[in-house]
Amino acid sequence: MILISGGLLFATEALKSFYSVPFRIKIVLLISAIVFHYTVGRKVALTEEGRITPIFCKATGIVGIVLWLSVGFAGRAIAFF
Repeated sequence: MILISGGLLFATEALKSFYSVPFRIKIVLLISAIVFHYTVGRKVALTEEGRITPIFCKATGIVGIVLWLSVGFAGRAIAFF
């Protein structure tokens, strides 16, 4: 549902969005968050307990949360710039 609505919103204002700096930042952060989730995050989640230090697990979680929150904040910034 989010992909469909996001695609439709982008289609209505494609040129405005394409030249918007917050939109470009959002896309870069979105790609970074997806790549991080499917590489580092998944590797940590599927690793057996005790093979990775708890600090590394917590750091991975924090980085993932910061990336996804940044995507949301950049999305909100599109309306203001």
